[in-house]
Amino acid sequence: MIKQERQWLLFLFHPSIEIYLACQMMNELCFIFSTRIIKDTSEVITMDFSVFGDFIDEFCKWLAETGRKQRTIDEYLAAVLIFYTWFSCKYKMNFRPDQVMSKHIIEWQNEMLQLEKLSPSTVYKRMASLKSYWNFLVENNIVDHNPLLGVEVPKVQSHHPSHSWLTTEEEKKLLERVKSEKNSWKRHRNLCIVHLMIEAGFTVSEIVQLDWDQIFWEDGLIQIKNEHQLTRTVPMNELLTQSLTEWIPYVKKQEGPVILSQLNERMTRQGIHYLIKKFFQDIGLDQYSAHTLRHTFCRRLIEANLDLKEVSKLAGHASIETTKRYLNA
Repeated sequence: MIKQERQWLLFLFHPSIEIYLACQMMNELCFIFSTRIIKDTSEVITMDFSVFGDFIDEFCKWLAETGRKQRTIDEYLAAVLIFYTWFSCKYKMNFRPDQVMSKHIIEWQNEMLQLEKLSPSTVYKRMASLKSYWNFLVENNIVDHNPLLGVEVPKVQSHHPSHSWLTTEEEKKLLERVKSEKNSWKRHRNLCIVHLMIEAGFTVSEIVQLDWDQIFWEDGLIQIKNEHQLTRTVPMNELLTQSLTEWIPYVKKQEGPVILSQLNERMTRQGIHYLIKKFFQDIGLDQYSAHTLRHTFCRRLIEANLDLKEVSKLAGHASIETTKRYLNA
């Protein structure tokens, strides 16, 4: 294994990098090596990752403070690391943020589009990640300019469907499918999952983190914690209250996680995503995913003429602009 790979692998174990992103970065690294480096196996370039390493944790904290979710932070960090490796390999020099100029950014963008044949949307996301990274550096007086300013990024057409939430009929079909489960334990648990998302606006990650002590039965409220441990409280309607109440006899004790796997452990994000996707496939609605249920929650509030700011608050949106997406039918 050549020296660059050893140094790169150190970053794959950073707590902010998930497995799928580590794989993405390794694929990118292999592409860079195969096209630019391993033309002369006698040449070994030393990349000093300590420069970037000094800023990783601070950059992650900065992103979290600006309202980015963990998955977004992972993607931003991956994009910056990919650029870091490209720059070091391309120019055969150690990377320093203050050395990067607009022409370097433009060259990287052109190679992604023309050589690697990446989609404009992928390139757009990576450029946005770099822009945020240099905004962070400028704000913290690490560099004095952002080389992304003035760089024209590829235009991406919006492909948002006319609606990404369930119609009343689709919701009815989904619930019928969930209730058709013969195993009583699974049926009650799955109803809780679906109702938490449709009736209270939980994300999958928030369901995974939900504990019994976040349910305030007397007040009819449920507390939701997001990935950054920020909380919001939403009212429980009759359907959600009934689902949770009927689930109680199937759990050993009302403490710890609410939603359990068959091993009596906290259910995983992947498990919930797979479960909801399977339900949609079973009823011929393959275009939908688990997040569609949360979208449905937001849309129902809009249809009930709830104030947009209140909808944004209940959904836990970082910006009201996100909530406005649900205005168009």
